[in-house]
Amino acid sequence: RCVRLLRMLQGASVFSRLEEVVDLRLSQQCATVARLLVSMFLVFGHWLACLWHSVGLSRSSPVPGDGVQRMCKGLVVLGQCSWIDAYMPNGRDATLSDRYTSSLYHVMGTMATVGSSIAPTNSAEELVQMCFALCATVVFSVLAATLAG
Repeated sequence: RCVRLLRMLQGASVFSRLEEVVDLRLSQQCATVARLLVSMFLVFGHWLACLWHSVGLSRSSPVPGDGVQRMCKGLVVLGQCSWIDAYMPNGRDATLSDRYTSSLYHVMGTMATVGSSIAPTNSAEELVQMCFALCATVVFSVLAATLAG
C-alpha cells in the first residue's frame, strides 16, 4: 500500500509539472498573439496616418501663415482648408515629423475609439474619416475577439 501511495504521489507531481508546462506554453502563446496584434495595430495605424497626411497635404492651402489658420478655424473657408491648415501652427511649413505625429495621433485616437482633437475640414477628409471608422471597427473587433479567445 505504501508503494502504491508513493507512486500516486509521484504521478501527482508529474501531472503538476505537466500543468506548469502547459500554462507556460499558453502564456507564451498569448504573448505571441498580443505582440502580433499590437504589430498589426501599429502597421495599420502607420498606413492610415500616411493616408490622412497625404489627404491633408493635397487639400492644404499653399499660403502659409497664421491668417490661413485663423480663417480655417473661423470656418470662413471651411471647404477649402485641410486639417493641416486648421490644426498645425505653421500649416504646410510645419516639419514632416510634426505633421506625421499629428496624423498618427489622430489615427490612433480614432482606432482606439477615443477620438482626437483633429477633425476633418473638407469632404475628402470626411470620406477618409469614414473609412478610418470602418477600418478601426474591423481592427478593434479582431483584436477583442482574439484576446477574448
